[in-house]
Amino acid sequence: MRISRYKGTVKSYKAVTRNRVQIELKNIQSIFELFIDQSWVLNRGDSIVLAGTEDETGKICCYAYKNFSTQIKGWNYDENLDIHKVLILFSLVFVVIGLFVFPPFLLVIFMTFSSIKDLKKSKITNKIYRTALDLVER
Repeated sequence: MRISRYKGTVKSYKAVTRNRVQIELKNIQSIFELFIDQSWVLNRGDSIVLAGTEDETGKICCYAYKNFSTQIKGWNYDENLDIHKVLILFSLVFVVIGLFVFPPFLLVIFMTFSSIKDLKKSKITNKIYRTALDLVER
């Protein structure tokens, strides 16, 4: 999908909703449909620039504009972008924490099991030593 820039003077426009408008420019023979999150501000004769892509029907779907006559601009904003940024940040934090905390944690677990195993061996060894000592002292 290639985004193109279109500059011209507003010939006519038709409001679809508060955030959507169809525009005709004097110098370009296409219909532009502007989808933005903010309210749009246009009048006939305004000098504007639009950025968008052409769809299958030949209509150009625009996602940003600037009105040079009023110095007003508008664009689409993905609200999920902030959530994605936070999720990525938390993921990175957990990875970094995991790199520094998890290996020592695994080491502690390994050492604990190893120590328990050695403790059992020590008890058995001590029992053998005591038995040997008892046999020697008799």
